[in-house]
Amino acid sequence: MANYFEVGTVSKAYRAIDNYTAVRLRRWLRIKHKPATQGRDLSLSHLYGHFKLVRCAAWHDVRG
Repeated sequence: MANYFEVGTVSKAYRAIDNYTAVRLRRWLRIKHKPATQGRDLSLSHLYGHFKLVRCAAWHDVRG
């Protein structure tokens, strides 16, 4: 009964959301801080570590 409303796997959807939010955050940071982000590391690990971006897929794994 716990997974009654969960039809199929949601991991593909969560992965798509994670990718989309990382791209949008990286783009927003480059636009907002254009001179400061020239040559800066805006890798995924930096976005998830320094800016505390939360992965939906990881949150689902812990919760699920």
